[in-house]
Order: sequence, then structure tokens, then C-alpha cells
Amino acid sequence: MTSTNTFFYYLLSTVYYDSRDKKYKKILTINEKPQGDLSNYVRQINPPKLSPFKTSDRCNSCIWAILCFQNKNDFLTIQKLPDLIIYLKKNGYKIDVETTKILKSDMENNESKIIAFIEKTV
Repeated sequence: MTSTNTFFYYLLSTVYYDSRDKKYKKILTINEKPQGDLSNYVRQINPPKLSPFKTSDRCNSCIWAILCFQNKNDFLTIQKLPDLIIYLKKNGYKIDVETTKILKSDMENNESKIIAFIEKTV
């Protein structure tokens, strides 16, 4: 008998200052390192402060950024959200629409916005 485990995550759009390009971007992040194929496309980063005058709302400064599928040196931006959704569906991740609605109503701030609640059974 094979046992299975289900893991739950939430995806965020997070404001990030790209010091290389000298501009702000909305990158896609996940709350923790995921199980499954997506783990090959995440990197833990310590993002720079958005402003020297503002303290971060994040309780832990490190975040898990999702990397671009074509170039792992770049972060996946909100403009590439359709690519992420296709990747998730092709690789057995499920998007939980009902839980996403609940989270969106309560878990947003100026730096991050909830995109989706997902699950992966392995």
C-alpha cells in the first residue's frame, strides 16, 4: 500500500526592487519551498528594502521567489502568471478556488497580494 501526502501552498505577487534593472517588479513567490517539480524553479532570496523609510510588513525577510522557466537567472513576474498556471496544471498541482477567495479577503498588504492557494499530492 502506497501512502500519499498532500502539501498546501499559497502563491503571491510580491513587489521586488530589481537592483540590476533599477526598477520595481511584481514577482511571483510561494510561501515555502514546494514539493514536486516546482521545487526546481524556486530560490530563497532576501529581497532589498523597498524604501529606506519603510519597515517591511514581512515577519521573515527571506521569501521563496519563483524562477522564470526559460531562464533561471530571472524571477517570474506577474505578467507570466499564465505560464505558471499552465506549468502547475501540467505537473499535477491543483488550484483551490474556494480557499483562494477566503485568503484574498484577509491576507493582502501593500507589498504582497494573494494569487492562488494550491495543493500537490505526492
